[in-house]
Amino acid sequence: MLENASSVGFLYRQFTRSIAGLIILGVIALPLTGCSDNEGGGGPAISSLSTSADTNEPTNTTDDSTLDPTLEEPVLGGEEPIDSPLLLAEGTDADSSTDLVPDLNASDPEEDSLASLIDAPQGKPTISMASTPTGAAASVMWQPVPDPKVKGYYVHYGKQPSEDPGVCAYDDRIAAEAPDVTIAELEPNTPYFFAVSAYGSLESPCSSEASAITPPAGA
Repeated sequence: MLENASSVGFLYRQFTRSIAGLIILGVIALPLTGCSDNEGGGGPAISSLSTSADTNEPTNTTDDSTLDPTLEEPVLGGEEPIDSPLLLAEGTDADSSTDLVPDLNASDPEEDSLASLIDAPQGKPTISMASTPTGAAASVMWQPVPDPKVKGYYVHYGKQPSEDPGVCAYDDRIAAEAPDVTIAELEPNTPYFFAVSAYGSLESPCSSEASAITPPAGA
């Protein structure tokens, strides 16, 4: 009986020691297992977070190596030299500032042309026909133009009318100082068209057109 009790006590002590040893080994191995997990499974998770954060940042695509270091910035606030061709006309002296001052007394060619315009004679000219031994003659009269710039008149005539009113598009013309003139050597039994313009330094448009038929030639 005593021997059985001794055997049971011995087995109990061995079992207790085995359990204690297993507990100690588990406590020692637990930290080692955590370090292994962090180095293995935890590594990719950290790398993934880092990669995601990097993709959200703007990427600088400018390559500083492509910039030309020899390019210089423009100088602001500089002044044009006094002898710049943009400021001085050809042949002017840089020291002569009076060459740049416009002449206020110079006349404008366009204004001179407008001042030289002359009005056309008013109304149609009056035509009187007469027979001549060789054909016919026309006496033409018109209203004078009350303009001191008028130096004379032109009587335009032909067998075809003008295409446009005021346009002196006729075959012939004759000059006259007074507001009347006689045109001889016209063809008999022929329609003619007449218009008058005034002239000075410029010529006016033609007056309204008048027409008449020459009579037969006289004996």
